[in-house]
Amino acid sequence: MPISLRSATAAAVFILLLAVAATSHAFISLPDLWSTFSAGDKKTIDELEKKQDWNGMHELARKRLGANDTDAAWQYVDGFALQRLGRCSEAIPRFRLVLIVKPEVKDAQNELGRCLLADGQLDAARSTFAGLIGSSPHYWQAYYNLALVYVRKQDVFNARIYLEQLRSRNRKMAAEIEESEINPLEARLEQERIGEANRKNEEKARVEQERVARERELLAREVDEARAKAVIPAAALEAKLLPSEPQIAAAPAKSVDEKLKELKRLYAKKLITKDAYGARQKELLNQQ
Repeated sequence: MPISLRSATAAAVFILLLAVAATSHAFISLPDLWSTFSAGDKKTIDELEKKQDWNGMHELARKRLGANDTDAAWQYVDGFALQRLGRCSEAIPRFRLVLIVKPEVKDAQNELGRCLLADGQLDAARSTFAGLIGSSPHYWQAYYNLALVYVRKQDVFNARIYLEQLRSRNRKMAAEIEESEINPLEARLEQERIGEANRKNEEKARVEQERVARERELLAREVDEARAKAVIPAAALEAKLLPSEPQIAAAPAKSVDEKLKELKRLYAKKLITKDAYGARQKELLNQQ
């Protein structure tokens, strides 16, 4: 199963790096360091590496180093073993010491970068591999690992830049990292982009629905208020508020002045409209 790049743990990256190491590393490829070992130590180191007995290799390195911590060859062996034990934070200073004593050992720089990558120090790893490419442009492992750094950064664009440079140097490893790391990352990021776009569209639709609902609610309230304040026709209002003519006739007689005062009182309390008031007032005045 490809490593999930966003949630990739140091352990997962460590496993991937070990797979690369199995295809690219052997102590015999380090003549400047290998030549310093005795024949017996060469045999023991070779056997330990074949058995992947990293604890045994670490113990041998510590025993040979003793108080002489500046021995670059044994520091490299110790760092190599610690890295494969998943103890990159301890291996990092070993590889740095090797580079101080023997800066030309490109494998030590590569292993340092791989440990920094596994330790999550992505910018430091990037700088380390970029420096290695600058000094050894044909060293394919640096391109592979730099592409992996950008995968960890979820930067498909730059990962593919170094993938193409790797392809011209090691097509097999380029195809491997593209299939196992870059393509899955690209697909996942595209799914996340689509998912985020869908979430934004859903949120936009929800906000629009809420806006429409608020507008409808406001409009309904305004309609209700308008209906509550609507003017009742004068004739209907007068029929409701004022005695009918037969009732007036049957009621105790009131003078026109009393009727005008009553009409004015109703109008002052806004119980009749201005038009109704005027019409009734004119009618009463004509009765005088």
